[in-house]
Amino acid sequence: MYKNNDYMSGFREKYSKKMDILRQNVYNFRKKLKMSQYEFAEKLGLIQNYISRLERGEGDFIVELLYAISECYNINPLDLLYNDNPNINNIKQENFEYKELQKSNEKLEAQIDILKDVIREIKVEYNPQK
Repeated sequence: MYKNNDYMSGFREKYSKKMDILRQNVYNFRKKLKMSQYEFAEKLGLIQNYISRLERGEGDFIVELLYAISECYNINPLDLLYNDNPNINNIKQENFEYKELQKSNEKLEAQIDILKDVIREIKVEYNPQK
């Protein structure tokens, strides 16, 4: 164990700019999606207070959040670590809305196919044989 906080202060100093970039990128990403902190947190399974504290630089950034964002929005988690990253700067809310609609549409089509199969089975089972 270290006798003083020199090590930790050096560590924080070394990575504080990177953390600022990460916080700013998460903020910019959320704004590009036109989502409130509450909506963004809810989508990621978090509470709004955590996102608020994170964006203000008061909260600790956990690696799991990077993965949650990347999985939820299908982006590379490393994209959030670099300043002026075009993959983050060029994001549009419409892209995610379209992808979500596409997923919903695929689910509905699968459900329709199941219903069609059930209806066919019912017709065969209850169709009076002449």
